[in-house]
Amino acid sequence: ARWAHQQASRMATATHRIDRAWRYHATPRAGTALSRAWFSARHGIQWVLGHAADVGSGYGTCFARLVGTLLATWLVFAGFFHWLGAIIDNGGRAVTWVDSLRYSAAALTPMDAYPLVATSGIAGIAAIIEGLAGMALLGALGFVAASRVRRE
Repeated sequence: ARWAHQQASRMATATHRIDRAWRYHATPRAGTALSRAWFSARHGIQWVLGHAADVGSGYGTCFARLVGTLLATWLVFAGFFHWLGAIIDNGGRAVTWVDSLRYSAAALTPMDAYPLVATSGIAGIAAIIEGLAGMALLGALGFVAASRVRRE
């Protein structure tokens, strides 16, 4: 039943892709540029959210997928922090790629990144988003580990 539900969700998500939405969903009657843009934006958002839901709910008991997602999240946010250049070291030394990795790991997990500090509002918001993702992924990882221990 779970597999059938996932397949139905994937097929429904596929119909919202912008080039397919015009075929599968009722098109705007007025035909103005604004109504066509709204139609495309609405179905594009539904397509992206459908893929996000598929990624977020398809973990099951796959330990490797969770670890891979944690690693990818860590590296993507570290790259973002490094590219943005929004981290400073209170000690006065220059921030390196390793510092970006350390700050990202601190945002992802409950550890301290002192003396590294975010300097912009967008970096602070990104750290909060990474922390929320880290809580969810680490919680799911703990659940999978406990499930495997309980099964054995």
